[in-house]
Amino acid sequence: MIVHSSSGVFAIRKGPWKWIEGVPVDEIKPGARKANADQFRAQLYDTQADPAETKDVSAPHPEIVQELTALLTRYRDGGHSRELPPVGVKPQLPVATLPPLPGETILNEPLQQVPAKPWTTSAGEWSAKAGGLWGGQKGPEDRGAVLRVPLAITDGTIDYEIQFDGANRHSLRVEWGERKGSFRIEISRTALGITKNPAGGEDKSALEPIARKPLTLEPRRWYPVRITFKGNEATAQVDDGVVKGTHAVLGEAKTGLNFLVFGESAGFRNVRVTK
Repeated sequence: MIVHSSSGVFAIRKGPWKWIEGVPVDEIKPGARKANADQFRAQLYDTQADPAETKDVSAPHPEIVQELTALLTRYRDGGHSRELPPVGVKPQLPVATLPPLPGETILNEPLQQVPAKPWTTSAGEWSAKAGGLWGGQKGPEDRGAVLRVPLAITDGTIDYEIQFDGANRHSLRVEWGERKGSFRIEISRTALGITKNPAGGEDKSALEPIARKPLTLEPRRWYPVRITFKGNEATAQVDDGVVKGTHAVLGEAKTGLNFLVFGESAGFRNVRVTK
């Protein structure tokens, strides 16, 4: 038996075992994620010995977890459960391979651990695991986890990889003119955009969308990100999705990068900047 909650969490029951995947849909707000954190986690129960589901037994039974995880994935990818779908009915799409990064390298940080100064972290939790640096939001819904590094380019390219695991979006906030203003590259699993942020003295509602397009990213996969600046034009690419925008602020001298995570968790690795 397969069950599915209103929050998007899948579970599967086979014999006495009940496996709860614990992954809600990306659109769940951070407040709801926090309030229901005890539900949004992987769990295994022996319903025969423990019908009230009081004891998670996933740790002593990894073979059951592996079996039921594979079975749930196979049913879900196949789109039906009246009969067992064939293996690999939903093959993963290949991730785009970007050409070599042009220009002189001025920043090269693999993010295999929390980086030392001049990098700084704030407003969230950051930890190194699974080949990257992972950030998660812990504060108010409008304040993401922040990883910052100073920068000094005008024209150039920013390159890194991203993986979503519960976060609803990532924003790369680019400062210009010694923090006089900023703009951001917005990335979620469903959209890619470029937006000018309000400058000093402007109202918070003074946002200017510059470019936007739909995007399709799978959770728990690494995807390449490349942002190129030339004059007043910026080109942002995530996997094979590309947007281009033109605005005066895009041509300003860029003085800082802020990697923001909104929601549960997103990972970054292999940050490079060239000019």
